[in-house]
Amino acid sequence: MNSLKPKGSYAYSALAVAILAASSEFAVAQGSESAQSVQLEEVLVTAQRRSQNLQDVAGAISAFSGNSLEERSIRDATDLQFIVPNMVAGKAQGNTAFTIRGVGFNSVGSPAVALHVDGVYQPRASMGDLFQMDVERVEVLRGPQGTLYGRNANAGVVNYISRRPTDEFEGYVRAAYLTDDETRLEGVLNLPISDSVGARLLVASTERDGFIENTGAGPDYFGGGQDSGRLAVDAALGDSVLLQLTATYLERDGAAYPSIAQTEPFTSPGPRAAPWGDLFEFGGNVYAALGANWTGKPLKTTANDPSDSDTTLAALSAIVSWDIGEFTLKSITGYQDLQDHHWSDFDGTDQSIFQGQDLRDSETLTQEFSLTGSVGAFETVVGLFYMDEDYTRDLSITQPNGNGAFQPGAQLSFVTPAYDTETIAVFADVTWNVTDDLRLIAGFRHSEDEQSVSQDNNITADIVVAPGVMISLGNQCNPADNPLDDVEDTATTPRLGAQYDINDNSMVYVNYTEGFKVGGYNTGGTCNDEYDGEDITAWEAGWKNVLMDGAMSLNATAFYYDYTDLQLQQIIGVGIDIVNAPEAEVTGLELESTWRLTESAAVFGSVSFLDAEYTKFTLPDGANPGSGSPELCSSGESFAPDTNCVDVSGNKLTNAPELSVNAGFDVDMGAGISVRADLAYRSEVYLRETNSREERQDGVTILNASISWHNPEDTLRVRLFGTNLLDEEYATQILWAAPTNSRTISYAAPMQYGAEVTFAF
Repeated sequence: MNSLKPKGSYAYSALAVAILAASSEFAVAQGSESAQSVQLEEVLVTAQRRSQNLQDVAGAISAFSGNSLEERSIRDATDLQFIVPNMVAGKAQGNTAFTIRGVGFNSVGSPAVALHVDGVYQPRASMGDLFQMDVERVEVLRGPQGTLYGRNANAGVVNYISRRPTDEFEGYVRAAYLTDDETRLEGVLNLPISDSVGARLLVASTERDGFIENTGAGPDYFGGGQDSGRLAVDAALGDSVLLQLTATYLERDGAAYPSIAQTEPFTSPGPRAAPWGDLFEFGGNVYAALGANWTGKPLKTTANDPSDSDTTLAALSAIVSWDIGEFTLKSITGYQDLQDHHWSDFDGTDQSIFQGQDLRDSETLTQEFSLTGSVGAFETVVGLFYMDEDYTRDLSITQPNGNGAFQPGAQLSFVTPAYDTETIAVFADVTWNVTDDLRLIAGFRHSEDEQSVSQDNNITADIVVAPGVMISLGNQCNPADNPLDDVEDTATTPRLGAQYDINDNSMVYVNYTEGFKVGGYNTGGTCNDEYDGEDITAWEAGWKNVLMDGAMSLNATAFYYDYTDLQLQQIIGVGIDIVNAPEAEVTGLELESTWRLTESAAVFGSVSFLDAEYTKFTLPDGANPGSGSPELCSSGESFAPDTNCVDVSGNKLTNAPELSVNAGFDVDMGAGISVRADLAYRSEVYLRETNSREERQDGVTILNASISWHNPEDTLRVRLFGTNLLDEEYATQILWAAPTNSRTISYAAPMQYGAEVTFAF
């Protein structure tokens, strides 16, 4: 992993703070006498269920137009991290891993960062991994958002709002070619059918080679193709009713679930036919090397077994908006059918130690009703949310050569034929305009979740339990012996806040919020293994300013979180499970600024400071056999009493950099030429709770840039662009694989550059 010298982080911090401080000081000094004649474009968001100027919202929100995202080469959700304060995102186990302010992603369980597409909640983490094209804007809300959204928004919300039909016949065709032999094709047709009905069609296709080089017999990773389409139809049903229909379909394939062995796999020795390496002692126990070749190098693997994926998503949504006087009644109905299937070499070596498949199917129906409007001095949002998800999973692992006490040919099967979730929630948020300058905010969400699970786990294997003693294992968990078991979670979470306008261009706010994320069942191992819901108490204070006669914005946010039963994923045995960290605290500060220097030039940037740590947490850790004591782990219900454990109290949360800096500029050079660059720095992060040196990603600096030209009619546009131009090699996730006693690692994409041509009509 590449690293920067420690002095680099101080330099970035000092530079960014100096820029923001100097800008603020200069703005104050100029005041009304500023010579600036340009102004920032007003940014309207609907994050609080009504259209508002971003600077008027009492909360930490970042919003970006679709044009801005295209110019910044942001087509994937993971790239948002380089323009959003205190956000970290990366690929992990075939999914997009979102983390906001140190809290977020688990590949199993419910996402803590709630993703919405055109108002429809996306219940599975893999849904955040889909390309978002022809986007009107993206809004990222940081912090708990339970009073305005129906489910699981502890860390924050990412809202994608797609472009809707217009009353003009128009469209475009776009083609791009990039390194790694990547091709992109995209086309949009906007068709006004009548005065009251319009349609917009998007079709897109992409294909690329994998950027994780496989020196073994298997495929390169993170390559493959994707085909997608979206049809949007808007119909005005009279003067007060709008119907919006959307159909989306996506197919994706390729090896996207890499296992890159970072450390040499080894196991407890036992009788077997295959030869083994030398015995050695580690942590008081005796082990034997598996005799496999492993790379241990960034962006390389030696995996020999087949790896592939087959993902399809079919989604339908219907939104009805009815204006009733000062109120708008909205119904949002969503249906999603996701089939997310992966086959992979789980050990990442040139030996067939662990071959596996992970087949996950989800069918979800969501329904939301909301009523927004104003009554006198009160602005209100009242809503009802319902979700019904049917989820199945088939995790199967084969050990052709055996492993540890398992003899060659062992088969491990963890099947969840039924995992049914039913959620109902009511939420409300009220803003009282006490005076022209003072507003008081109050809201709540009451949610009830009921989950039932059926598991059918089998271990078909001969194992050695003592020298010369071997037994056969069979069914460990089946529906007949373990019928559907129910877990119910009920929570009521409030929000209280106040907002005060210092003057027409400056306001301050403070919010107190409680959040809740539902618990559930682990489906990768023990029958009916339940984990608890996650609770948060959050304080946030902000100061928003428009300066330089409207040419500059300068915002500051401070926050404190107190977490209880924070949900984290761990490899327990052969499965990835959720465990609860009893207590954690997060404190931070965020500074954001945009300054339009002239009509044709603007600079923007942010600085984020974060202190996120476990205040009480003892976890079972196969990477440290013999450390700690079983009694420590048994202090929490999530830990088996005979599991080795490590006390990580005081350690940093994963993917929680102490310092993040984003800075950039865009300049219109004239003659249709424009230049844009974005630079992001993120200090070191730990990728496992143990915070060991081997599990730390040093600081990284990411540079993205583009130059584009368009003709006077804006019907032809050519763009040259590059991402990760400094070619940083950095990890996004590390897991300790207990069955092979080794670390596996996922990496972000290396440098890539290309050319794009757009024909518009």
